[in-house]
Amino acid sequence: SHTGGTIAGARYGTATGATILNYAVFDSRAYVASGSGLTSAWTDAANRRASIASMSFGCARMALCLSASEIRTMAGTPLSGMLFVKAAGNDGVTLGNEAIPVTATDGRTALSRLLLVGSVNLTGTISSFSNRPGEGCLLTSGTTACAENMKWKYRFIVAPGEMIYAN
Repeated sequence: SHTGGTIAGARYGTATGATILNYAVFDSRAYVASGSGLTSAWTDAANRRASIASMSFGCARMALCLSASEIRTMAGTPLSGMLFVKAAGNDGVTLGNEAIPVTATDGRTALSRLLLVGSVNLTGTISSFSNRPGEGCLLTSGTTACAENMKWKYRFIVAPGEMIYAN
């Protein structure tokens, strides 16, 4: 709700005309949904003509924290018009590699639709708690070293993340 209000809040939102679709993607223990919960939400949102999937969740010290099935769904044709905006995380670390058993094509396609967002403070300095991209990447099936085009740093942006007022 904090992110939704920052985006579409009637008085101070950055995109006051936006429509927010809210999906429950957490299980009863507050973990990210497993199985088809997340992919079903993306598919439904795409069917309802959503253009952005904003995800402010993650796993400690990981950029994606997504399964192979989720990566394949992100890369799929039904979601070709969707941008996936993902929180970089709040562990204050440099992100490492994540090995996910998908093809290089699916990995590249999914990453071409992804933005990782870190936090900066009021002076524009990266926040002490914000994760950083470093040289980490998505390692697809059969790879052991980072391909340059799979590195987090090419999908990484920062935005104000401290002292943000919410509705």
